Amino acid sequence: MRLRASSPIITGFTEQMENDNKVTKRRHDAYFRWLFADTAHVRYLLELAGKINHDIDTFLTQVNLDTLMRIPDSYSEVDDTGEADLAFRVNVSTGAPILVGILLEHKSGRDPAIFDQISKYIHSVMKIQDKSRVFSGIPTMAIIFYNGRDSWNPLRSLEKAYPDYFRGKVLPFQCAFVNMADIPDSDCLACEDTATGMGIIALKHAFNKDKLLELLPRFCKFLQKMPQSEASCLLGKTSIYLQEYLGKDFLKELDMAFVSIGQKYGFVSIGDYLREQMADERQELAELRQLAANDQQRLKETRQQVTEAQQRLEETRQQVTEDQQRLKETRQQVTEAQQRLEETRQQVEELRQKNTEERQRFDAENQKFAEERQQFDTERQKFAEERQRFDAERQKSAENQKPQDESAEGEKLRTAHALYEDGVPIEILVKRFNLTEEQIRSK
Repeated sequence: MRLRASSPIITGFTEQMENDNKVTKRRHDAYFRWLFADTAHVRYLLELAGKINHDIDTFLTQVNLDTLMRIPDSYSEVDDTGEADLAFRVNVSTGAPILVGILLEHKSGRDPAIFDQISKYIHSVMKIQDKSRVFSGIPTMAIIFYNGRDSWNPLRSLEKAYPDYFRGKVLPFQCAFVNMADIPDSDCLACEDTATGMGIIALKHAFNKDKLLELLPRFCKFLQKMPQSEASCLLGKTSIYLQEYLGKDFLKELDMAFVSIGQKYGFVSIGDYLREQMADERQELAELRQLAANDQQRLKETRQQVTEAQQRLEETRQQVTEDQQRLKETRQQVTEAQQRLEETRQQVEELRQKNTEERQRFDAENQKFAEERQQFDTERQKFAEERQRFDAERQKSAENQKPQDESAEGEKLRTAHALYEDGVPIEILVKRFNLTEEQIRSK
């Protein structure tokens, strides 16, 4: 159901109502947060709270509410848990440029973690970024506003076990508790700010139909003095809040009590509103039907796409089957290739073993050849020594028996023959002594 600003009901109290049988989410905190996010309303809220709470009254004498300024929500970690925190800064009443903080925390039920939540907010928000300060935090007054059905005061239970000396000192910040049920109805009706007075009445009597029917119509004369846009907004927000607790029938009764306000602002009747509501619902139904037709067309196209996709999938499966067969054949070929490779490796190992044996034989032959060569070199050395000895003897013989040529020739033959018998090769002796082989061999 769409809510249009141009369609307020008699008093604007029946905006966007959901099905009566539907379990709706509690909106105490949302309503409180919407109403008192405005510093003008907060000022009157604090003044009404100060009348029933001495700590708040004393605190208000020390600050200048004309300087009240809200801290933006950018710091807030509030989610869907139902917490509503509003933070403000205000100057002290002496006129000195000193700030203190005010934190409003609304609760509609018991919350054992309330003080931890407040401490977290204060630690995160109540700071001044000034390097000249020895401490970035600022003194803060946290005020808990409670409008639940049960009796509850967390400060009382917190300080219960402490001596009187520690009253107000148990927490690392100043804290006050206000049960909105204790704020007198007469003070709300007499409040200069209609939105604040009416809002507090709605919060404190959210579960009391008779009290609301008695008190809310008494704000008619004050609403008449407000700008139409502000009055319509206030009535609309209050209706959304109250219908979740007291139902649609209650709002109809309340509408009847506000007939004079409806006449002043020219609001349509309940019948006109319901007819307009039905027209909106028919329009929405037509749009939904069009959306359904579009969805059916898209569904048809999607089914066609699914059929084509299934066909492609079947083709893909066939290809996968063929690929698997080829893969099987390839694996068989790989197995055979691996087997041949193993045989080749075995042959290579045998050749390597054979080469090793051949190399060992070759090394042995090389060793034998080296020994033979060494022996040959020794014999050559021995021959060289024999030749030197022979040359020396020949020189000596030539000197001693020079006149005796025949005797020398005979000595040469004997020497050559002796060397031949000693094993000197005959070819060397032929060249050395200039004799024939027959001469050397003969005795």
